[in-house]
Amino acid sequence: MSYPRHGSGRFFAVREDNDLIRVDWEPGITITDDDAQHLIDRLEEISPLVCGPMLINLNGMISLSRGSLSAFALDLNISAMALVGHSAVDRMLVEFFVEVHRPPYPTGYFDSEEPAEDWLLGNRHPDRKGFVEPSVSPGPSAPPEAP
Repeated sequence: MSYPRHGSGRFFAVREDNDLIRVDWEPGITITDDDAQHLIDRLEEISPLVCGPMLINLNGMISLSRGSLSAFALDLNISAMALVGHSAVDRMLVEFFVEVHRPPYPTGYFDSEEPAEDWLLGNRHPDRKGFVEPSVSPGPSAPPEAP
């Protein structure tokens, strides 16, 4: 059983039975500080007591404000974040987020949902705070490891 979808018209969020939170941003969006706060508020409503993993579909996101990146790094009550994107811009946004804002939860970049979800469900209760560099995340979009 899935829980109802919540959103603002700019995103939709749902918590699934396995406590995975899925967020789908409007295609081609530029995320503002208000968008970030609205998402954080909605997550508190749909998952107030659970610090679960989050899968985010970037949907060709164009950019994010500095304040939204900071809010996502500091104010999200999640155990891990997988960001799914299909473009070089998506990858660049994720790498910037991880390198500059250093979220306190594991973070990975993937080019499809299935490996992202598998990775997330293995990061429900991480043993340590930290992050996974998008360039070494276990998804199929990761470059080959150096010898």
